[in-house]
Amino acid sequence: MSKVSLKSQVAAIETFLRLNVRIDAGSRGTLHREHMQAALDSLKWLERNEEKIKAALGGRS
Repeated sequence: MSKVSLKSQVAAIETFLRLNVRIDAGSRGTLHREHMQAALDSLKWLERNEEKIKAALGGRS
């Protein structure tokens, strides 16, 4: 599997949320979108802190 950049992952989830893609309707769909938003928030945090994290790990990718 090829490496997928944080920027690409963020863009994919933003597209998913923007298009309001639903796997399930109702409360299950709402929960799924909440999970996707939480994943997006986590990825954006990682993206903002990527250099600090790499430095703390000794420059490893």
